Order: sequence, then structure tokens, then C-alpha cells
Amino acid sequence: MNIEVQTLAATMTTAASGEARGCWPLIRRVAEMEFARFAQLIEDINQLHAAGEIDSFDAFAIVSGYRVAAIDTISHVKGLGKGTGRAAAREAMRAAVDAARGIVDTASEIRLL
Repeated sequence: MNIEVQTLAATMTTAASGEARGCWPLIRRVAEMEFARFAQLIEDINQLHAAGEIDSFDAFAIVSGYRVAAIDTISHVKGLGKGTGRAAAREAMRAAVDAARGIVDTASEIRLL
């Protein structure tokens, strides 16, 4: 089953904006870009698994790796302190993934988040 990438990205963005309220104005643009990329990656990996091109272990590993990279990208926004930026990025991503999990679990045969 296909995952609606735009819906997934919007769900992730909405959840993150509520969680990272204090830092959201600073991280918004970068976070929105990362959530759009992450949502597309999730759908791409879902399709590769459905086609038998990758197994469930590798699918989860790829998605997990991108999740870490996205946190790192968001945390480097100018104006955030090192500790504050990392914490804000982690909280934003946690909220985004928690919100996205239901959509992804419904559409995918495997656990991706």
C-alpha cells in the first residue's frame, strides 16, 4: 500500500511544531524540509520492500539512519545553542515520528518507525 507523502510530511510537521514551540520559529524551515524528505524516504523504502528489493531489517536500518541524520541537520540551525539545538531537534523528531507511526504502520507491511 502506498503512503501519502504529503499527508505524512504535514502530520510530522504539525506534531513537531507543537512539541518544539520555543524553538519552532528557528527550526521551522529546516524541519519542514527534513520532514518532507523523510516522508518521501519512508515511502520509497516501503516500495522497495514491497517489491522484494530489500528486506525488513535493511528497510528499518535505512529509515533509522535517515532519522538520525535529520536530527543532526535540524540541530545545526543558526541561532540554536549546541545543547538546545540538539534537544529541540530530538524532541521535534520524536513528536513527528510518534504522529507518523500510525499512518506508516497502516500502509506498510513492516515496521519502519
